[in-house]
Amino acid sequence: MLARLESGVTWFRDRIWKGIKTVLARRRYRTLALLLGLAFFLLYLFSIQHIVYLPNVDFSYQASIPSVRLVSNWTARVFKTRVPFIWEPIAAVYLTRHLMIQLALPNLLLGGLLGSLLGINLSMGFFELFREGGLRSVDSVRSLAAAIPSLLTGFACCAPTILIAIGGSLAAGLSAGLVAARPYFLPASLVILLLNAGWTAGNISYEGVCRGGVIDVEIDG
Repeated sequence: MLARLESGVTWFRDRIWKGIKTVLARRRYRTLALLLGLAFFLLYLFSIQHIVYLPNVDFSYQASIPSVRLVSNWTARVFKTRVPFIWEPIAAVYLTRHLMIQLALPNLLLGGLLGSLLGINLSMGFFELFREGGLRSVDSVRSLAAAIPSLLTGFACCAPTILIAIGGSLAAGLSAGLVAARPYFLPASLVILLLNAGWTAGNISYEGVCRGGVIDVEIDG
């Protein structure tokens, strides 16, 4: 059992982690991963109404601007859920008279995890697509295509908000269905993003080893 565990750790380090480091070692892809992850993180918080922008409401009547306010008995609310995968905020950050951010620790961690995985997935997909010879490689196109469903699945939690904004009876019906299915979207997003990250990173590290081997053979020859 211990030998299998050590083998798994070695495989992760030599294949998965090596592939991720290969991509993130390049500044352009590291920046891309950071920007995409941050954009998703903010949109995720907005979709669960933890980023609140109300142009017709003046928050200065509730608190000083800027300021941070903890809710009463906040320690008992840290892990209290409103609905599955959405927790009660324990603090509010009043940034402007019309902009407020509610802080729920589990949602901050979950949004950060999803955003990080999404950024890594897409940066690896673009790395495969645009590196030397990538445009002619079926594997590189497939890597990027595999990241796109992960992106769409990761954004599935935002779909009800978008449909409500569109309006109409059909949109309302679809929105209600998506709200009911939301508890399944986030676990599915994590699984797809993790599997795709492992698959793509493994391909990147494996191709690097193969290309290195080809170079060695050519030199020796």
